Amino acid sequence: MSVSSTPQAEPVLTADRMRALLAAGGFASAMAVAPGRHVLPVGSSIVLQFGDEMTRDEAGNRRITVKCSIVINGDDRRAARVTRWQLSRSIPMAVEDERFSIMVDADLLLGTVHLDHHLVGGEEALRHLQLLIADAQATLRNLPVNDRLGADARGPAVRIEARFSGDMVVGRSGVVQAFAGGRRRAALRATVQHIRMGVATCDCLAGQILPDVLRGVRAVMGPDRPPGLSPQQDADRRAWPEQVTLRETLQ
Repeated sequence: MSVSSTPQAEPVLTADRMRALLAAGGFASAMAVAPGRHVLPVGSSIVLQFGDEMTRDEAGNRRITVKCSIVINGDDRRAARVTRWQLSRSIPMAVEDERFSIMVDADLLLGTVHLDHHLVGGEEALRHLQLLIADAQATLRNLPVNDRLGADARGPAVRIEARFSGDMVVGRSGVVQAFAGGRRRAALRATVQHIRMGVATCDCLAGQILPDVLRGVRAVMGPDRPPGLSPQQDADRRAWPEQVTLRETLQ
């Protein structure tokens, strides 16, 4: 008498797993379930912007806010359950003799994501983001400098957009002038301090925050190589944190 076996369902990225991933990455998080069925784009996307929103904390030190909008979904546009997450993380920084902080403020929509496939692709997504950050940093370094703008002038905004679906990865990064008084300035201008702090923020994103997120992904996936990942791909992903550090000095 033969006994038929029912194939096991692929493990998915549950709310508990996502919470553990975020905690391992150093993020505080709050989650809410969005009621009803939803239509999300297939794959994942991220929009990230910083530089145009700079405030001061209680001690008078500058605070740069990195705004993020993230969607993480699988191959099905119609998601039976969508959770919305508010994420935050504050990191103290210093550029020469000035102390400041970076505040990551993110809104995340999580659809249905299978661990074995999409989190492996997530590592490739993080690697691509590192390249986009490096491009933005190079653009910052080459901006015209005008210190007559003043210490509290609004700096240019760094914007990074990326979309990931299956094996397709598309993205762009650039620097745009912040609006002032309802008008856009004719040309990009920044102070030396704007550039230094922007470069330091890029270093922080690529050299600290992304590797921390990667550690969170691996904590959720476990230490073993996931099914379907070749030995060379596994070796590449294990070596990735050694490749993400950008130069921290302004040249």
